[in-house]
Amino acid sequence: MKSTHYCLECGKPISDGLYEFSTEVYRFPLCSHHLYLIEKRGITDQALRLYFSLKKSEFPETRQYPTGITGLARSVTKAQLQ
Repeated sequence: MKSTHYCLECGKPISDGLYEFSTEVYRFPLCSHHLYLIEKRGITDQALRLYFSLKKSEFPETRQYPTGITGLARSVTKAQLQ
């Protein structure tokens, strides 16, 4: 039985080959569009791991702390991926 894989960022279905590549290189299933954005914008491996680990755990997004200090690599990386 063939399993279907989905991009962790946008939820679009991805092929087995793209799934294998993205999980081997980035540790997460990603579509070609998001792989392109990661490469184009030079998003670091550390920021990606933090962002997608938080996303998988359904950690709530934080755009800004109450003190006005911008925070969390997730917010920065999400802005870069959009």
